[in-house]
Parts: sequence; C-alpha cells; structure tokens
Amino acid sequence: MEKCSFKICVLRDKSIFLAIVLMLFAFLFTQYSVAFAASRPFEVHIPYTGLILGRGENAEIEITIKNTSSQDCVVDVGVIKKEPASNWDVKLVSSKWDGHGVSQVRLGKGKSLNEVELTLSLKPGKNLEPGLYHFVFYASLKGSKSRLEIPITVELKGEKLAPVREQLALESSYPVIENPAGSDFSYEVSLKNNTKDSKIVSFELMLPNGWSGSITPRWESGKKIQSMKLEGSSTERLAITVTPPKHVDKGRYPVKLVAKTDNYETSIGLSAVVTGTYKLKILPETQRLNFETTAGKETTLTLYIWNDGTAPIDNVEFFVSKPDGWEVKFDPQKIERLEPYSLKGKPNQVKMTVKAPERTIPGDYQVTLTASGAQSDDTLALRATVKVPTNWGWFGVLVIVVVLALLFGTFWKLKRR
Repeated sequence: MEKCSFKICVLRDKSIFLAIVLMLFAFLFTQYSVAFAASRPFEVHIPYTGLILGRGENAEIEITIKNTSSQDCVVDVGVIKKEPASNWDVKLVSSKWDGHGVSQVRLGKGKSLNEVELTLSLKPGKNLEPGLYHFVFYASLKGSKSRLEIPITVELKGEKLAPVREQLALESSYPVIENPAGSDFSYEVSLKNNTKDSKIVSFELMLPNGWSGSITPRWESGKKIQSMKLEGSSTERLAITVTPPKHVDKGRYPVKLVAKTDNYETSIGLSAVVTGTYKLKILPETQRLNFETTAGKETTLTLYIWNDGTAPIDNVEFFVSKPDGWEVKFDPQKIERLEPYSLKGKPNQVKMTVKAPERTIPGDYQVTLTASGAQSDDTLALRATVKVPTNWGWFGVLVIVVVLALLFGTFWKLKRR
C-alpha cells in the first residue's frame, strides 16, 4: 500500500511539473507573439509571386501593404535583384501609369488610411537569355533591423506568348466603305479595354501613299487625338476619317488602325473602295466665252460636254443664271448617263438657245451656265453682246436723213431771206 501511494505521489508531482512547464511555454509564446507583432505592425499581400513572360513583355505586380496595429507606422520598402537579374529595370511605383518611385510608405489608422497599394514594375533588359530570374521584395518597420522578405520568380521565354485574353479589342460594324473619288471615307470603330486596369492607348493610322486621316472621339468631332486614357472594363467609340488624293485611281485601298499600350498591341484592317473619278467639263464649240445675239431673235450655241473622270456621271441637268426677261433653252434638257471620255472617245453635244427681249438695250450681258450631275458639276460664265435688229438700224438711218433734210431746208429758207 505504501508503494502504491508513492507511485501516486510521483505521478502527481509529474503532472504538476508538466502543467507548470506548459504554463511557462504558453507565457513565453504569448510574449514572443506580442513582441513579434510589435516589431511588425503591418502585413503584405502579393497575389502573384511566380510569373511567366514572353519575349518583349514586361511584368507589373500589385502589392498591398496594410496597417494591422492601432498606431501610425512608417514602412521601408524595396526590391533586391538576384543574379543574373542585374540587367532588369525594377521599380516600385505608386501608380501604374504616372506614379513616382517609392522607397517608404506611411500607414495611418482607419479604413481609408491604413492601406497602401504599390505596383512592382519588372522590365527585362536587352538581349537577355531565356531562363529563371529571382527578385526579393522586402518591407521593414522604420528603424527596425528585422524585415519581411517575399521572393518573386520570373520565367523569361524566348518567344512571344499568346495572351489568354486580348487586353484591347478593336471592332467595326462597317469595315469596308465605298465612295467616289474626292469623297472622305468615315469609319466608326469601338475600342474595348478587357482588363480591370485603366490604360494609356496610343494610335497609329497606316494609310496608302498620299492619303491623309485623323482619329477623333465619336462625340467630339472637333478634337483630333493620337492617344487616350481608357478606363478598365470600358469601351470608347472612335471616328476614323480618311481622305484620298484628288486624282486617286479607281480601286480598293487598305487602311489599318493600330492601338498600343506599353506592353500590348492590336489592330484592325479597314478598306476604302474608290468607285472611280468624276470630272464633268463643259465648253462652247467655238472655245470662246463670248457670243453675239440680236434683241428679239434666237441665237443657238453648240456646247460640248464630257466626263474627264474614270466612272460614269448620272443625271446631268442644266441650269442657267440670266438677265430678267431672257429666254434660255437646252436640247437635250438632260443626259441620263455620261460615260468617261476615255471610253467614249468623243464629247456630247448640247444646243443652247438664247433670246433677249426685243427692247433690250445694246451692250454686254452675262449668262452663267451650270451642268450638274449626281457625282460632279461644272460652271461656265459667258458674255453675251446684244445688238439691235437690222430693220431698226435702217429706221435709224432714215430718221437721221429726215432730220438732216429738215435742217438743210431750214437753213436754205433763212439764207434766201
């Protein structure tokens, strides 16, 4: 019985000892945790610590630093480049597009002040060999020798990688426009940002030689742009205006719009179909811009009209600006279709009949003729010299003779007296 009691006592002493050891361990662990938390009152979150880049690509990693204490704190931050990554351009910036370099952040209290977002920009140097490159992001409380280190690995490939999803997308409902020569070609293109981040997009318009063009926001026609800021998950409509040379040949011409960011490029192909040139010409048969007419009588002029372009001109009609009371008629009054002179080989003839009123005062008058088709027109200004009829001329001579006879008779009578 005494032996058993001794064992019980021993077991009881061991339990007490074990309990004391556990209590001491818990106390020390608590103190260590408190001290650890006091030395690092922040946490760092880097969602992607292993990246794969294709040739010519850059990397941008989002980093979040959050204050986990009830006091303000200042945190030193930086990046260490491990060999052979010394040729990389590495920066910590406050914003992806126009931010400044960052080496220290201040974390305040409260939800709006206790968190800071940084961007780690990684750009490979020129002529780098494919392989693994290592970096270390570190953060430490200002004045503390202890720091948090997070390794980051980048695998650089020797070829470009096809994106899982396009960052930018260009689309047009009407990529092929058909117009006659001399007309502008207008396209509406939508530019979509498929990412959640805002991007600065620059544009390049690739045109045939001699062509000109411009890019404007869809609802701001007076503003020509070469780049723009596109918010994340948003779409912008662009108006593309392309102008061909005056004497462009008939045919199909390629137009290409390129949209670029700092690490991505996409494009859309457009087409301008020139249906032909249209150049209406009109000229008198005499090649003179003046003619004579007699008051009260009709004068007929022959006009040559032709198409100096490469495509037919439809519905050619004639209009005239003339003095009041004048009559002007055309035969024919309309030409349904005027083929190119290069195909037809001769001009069309149009008869223009002009009649000035009988009592028109002799002199020069202007008659302006316009030949207008669906695709082109031409204007001709003619000077009309009006003369009096011949019978009126003889009547005038007779009047003069009578007057002279009366004067002679009067002088003769006076002389006899």
